[in-house]
Amino acid sequence: MTAGLAVRSNISSRVRDAFQDETQQWREREDLPRLFWRDDDLAKWSPALDSCLRLANERHIHVAFAAIPTRLTQRASEAVRSADCGRLALHGYAHVNHAAPGADACEY
Repeated sequence: MTAGLAVRSNISSRVRDAFQDETQQWREREDLPRLFWRDDDLAKWSPALDSCLRLANERHIHVAFAAIPTRLTQRASEAVRSADCGRLALHGYAHVNHAAPGADACEY
């Protein structure tokens, strides 16, 4: 079974509860869900980041935190690196537009 679920790091209790109920049903069936969970543009630590890490650890789900290196704080980096479920992934470098005036936005 493959399930797609996009959950932001500021997940509501309603979404969190539904997610926990669903994964519990998979466990009861001895089924293993395959999930892709990515949190985009991580820069700073927040209580929501801790909630996301705690939920992922409880459910044994790995989360890729797409971080902006020039904006990533040490506290956020350490929180993700210390969690069993968290991985940091490079996401751009600085989110700076290098395009010429009038051209489409380009970070390269």
